Amino acid sequence: MCESKLYVLERGERKQVLDNAVLVREQDGRVVARGLLGETVELEGGRIVEVDAEGHAIVVRVEE
Repeated sequence: MCESKLYVLERGERKQVLDNAVLVREQDGRVVARGLLGETVELEGGRIVEVDAEGHAIVVRVEE
């Protein structure tokens, strides 16, 4: 399967916020993500900055 871990950049370091993300999109000034079991994460002011398909990681930066 093609799940990824979703990370937020905080002070230059990655902090995992969702395991097994199956959908991640930018929508209306935020990043919306859904996990394999239906859990959701919304990151207001978020921008996707990296998608690593080989490493199964998606990195988001939240702009204040």
